[in-house]
Amino acid sequence: MIRVRLTATRRIEAPVDQVWGHLVETATWPAWGPTVRGINGPRRIEEGTTGLVSTVIGLKLPFEITELIEGVSWSWKVAGIPATGHGVEATHDGSTVVRFDCPWWAPFYLPVLRRGLTRLDDLVRGT
Repeated sequence: MIRVRLTATRRIEAPVDQVWGHLVETATWPAWGPTVRGINGPRRIEEGTTGLVSTVIGLKLPFEITELIEGVSWSWKVAGIPATGHGVEATHDGSTVVRFDCPWWAPFYLPVLRRGLTRLDDLVRGT
């Protein structure tokens, strides 16, 4: 099955393991996720992790981590709907290319993904 996804990317001047840590530690999600206010669930995700995500508009929605390749990528469903994907790739100079993606039917979400990448970069750099 071919899954068409819309993708936003950003190069972050930090090692891949540092960036990856922020993507899988739920305590940091509100710092980089523009639509996330909080998480009720485990501190670190793995495939099959479930919990509740509190959104910036006040909704608490169930989530499930549907795919996770350690140190590479993870995807989830929110309220049973396929949501964003997150991936990292080390570069030859020690920085990281980060990828956020969403389903093809959600092009309106691309600016949110780009904002999340900027916020992640700021978090990693400590600004």
